Amino acid sequence: FLSKYCSENTMSNNNQTSGKSSEKPSERIFHWPIGIHLWWLAGAWVFLALPTLIYPVGRDQGVFAYIGARLFDGARLYTDLWDVKSPLIYWSFGSVQQFLGGSEVSIRVFDALVAALTAALVWSLAVAISKNRYKSERQGGATIAGLVYLLWYYLPNDYRVLANCESFIQPFLVLSLIFLIAGLREENNNSRRYRLLIITGLMLGIMPLYKTTTIVFVFPALLALCLRDSKLKLTLMMKRAFTMLGGIAIPLALAGLYLWQTEALNEWLFLNFEYLPSYTALSHQGGALGSLKIALHFGKDMILLYPALIAGMCLLLWRMRAARNRPLEVVALFAMTYAGVVIVQGKYLNYHFLPFLAPFAVAITTAALATLEDFRSRIWQRLIAV
Repeated sequence: FLSKYCSENTMSNNNQTSGKSSEKPSERIFHWPIGIHLWWLAGAWVFLALPTLIYPVGRDQGVFAYIGARLFDGARLYTDLWDVKSPLIYWSFGSVQQFLGGSEVSIRVFDALVAALTAALVWSLAVAISKNRYKSERQGGATIAGLVYLLWYYLPNDYRVLANCESFIQPFLVLSLIFLIAGLREENNNSRRYRLLIITGLMLGIMPLYKTTTIVFVFPALLALCLRDSKLKLTLMMKRAFTMLGGIAIPLALAGLYLWQTEALNEWLFLNFEYLPSYTALSHQGGALGSLKIALHFGKDMILLYPALIAGMCLLLWRMRAARNRPLEVVALFAMTYAGVVIVQGKYLNYHFLPFLAPFAVAITTAALATLEDFRSRIWQRLIAV
């Protein structure tokens, strides 16, 4: 067994040295946890999510629920009812109350289901981007990524943070990464590649309808196309970029049409282009020093997150320099982009970091396990040499 393992490990190292992967990327888009991996994720989810079912709703969730209920009674958003969030969050809360009942428990149940779906998608994404040639180790690493996400989502956050706008965009964020990476890997079937890019755009276009600032994810997605096909002709690269942008435009255009028909489009444009840009910590707290002051103030509430973010960033930067893994670079680019948005805005409340957690959990877990695999390979090589 040891001689077989050593010979396989040596062949894998030779393939990696020559720039060839020892295993072709799977054509499957989704990978779902099964067996012991499913039990680990399900157990952690039940253990962490069950206590939240008795949480009361916070101020934000109460506003979302009230406006959502009124929308189903015929009220017009931003005209009869006004708030600073994007429209889909109110329709989501209204739909939850229609189907699960108008109680606090129904909101918490929906939030828990979204967290479970996100953890499963995190597992799928982690399997897709791992370059480990052993299936069991790819799945084990994906389970760790799912557990990291669940722990970071539940442990540092309380009833005011969970079930927020940032919570509900996370499945769409991870789906956009899954479809984008699948599209980047597609080399033979152009029609399938374009379909995947359109679906990626749809996922990216839905997120701003929950949280406006998530429109920034468009930029790392476009940059990923350049990273993957830097030698591609400009016309073909532009075609692929506009295909994805077309997918992004579809949900935004539908939302704009709805707001125009309800005579609320002008209010929504004012909200996003005049009111919200002026309502940031950087503008109200004295620039960069004020932003640093806020970071230190909320640091005591983020003790589980800040050290992990800093250590994870250092690991990612080192890992991307040590070994080329384009899918990992794409996921890390998404995470770092939104971290930059949070820093520029100067908003350091827990829920502002939620869109950051899913891609970051996948990226640092993949980078950490790949680093351990490198160390293990070097040890085996030395044992073989001896």
